[in-house]
Amino acid sequence: LWNKDYELIELFDFAVKMYNSIYVFIIILACFVLVNTLIMIVNERTREIGMMSALGLKSREILYLFTIEGAIIGILGSALGAVMGGIITRVFSVVGIDYSAAFEGVDSTVWLMSPIYYTVFSLENLVFCFVLGVVIVTIACIIPARKAAKLEPTEALRQI
Repeated sequence: LWNKDYELIELFDFAVKMYNSIYVFIIILACFVLVNTLIMIVNERTREIGMMSALGLKSREILYLFTIEGAIIGILGSALGAVMGGIITRVFSVVGIDYSAAFEGVDSTVWLMSPIYYTVFSLENLVFCFVLGVVIVTIACIIPARKAAKLEPTEALRQI
């Protein structure tokens, strides 16, 4: 089948490219949400940032502070996502996902595979997703952290 049906191979390649595009879109969307949240945190903590600057905290230290705060959010979120994703993947790797209702009325000789799909549990994938989440969140935190570091103490204290 695989040696003769090139259209099927091309279809699978197209499906892989589509899934990868969806994954990239989800990651970009998550970055926008995270950056927006952290910018709101910076805006709400403007006076606090001004006080820290007035008390002698350097811009670089404020940058580190907000980057570390974002990294902690990333670690917690990625850990929660990896644990929940691992549990769900493990359950469906044993139980399977039954798509037989979608194949009702279709001749069983046309099916190329079983109507029950099983996920593949992989510890390596979970670790990769965790690390990717932490790295992406930490990089995305640099934008609001730079905004916080550039605030002038007098302007920050005057705003509130």
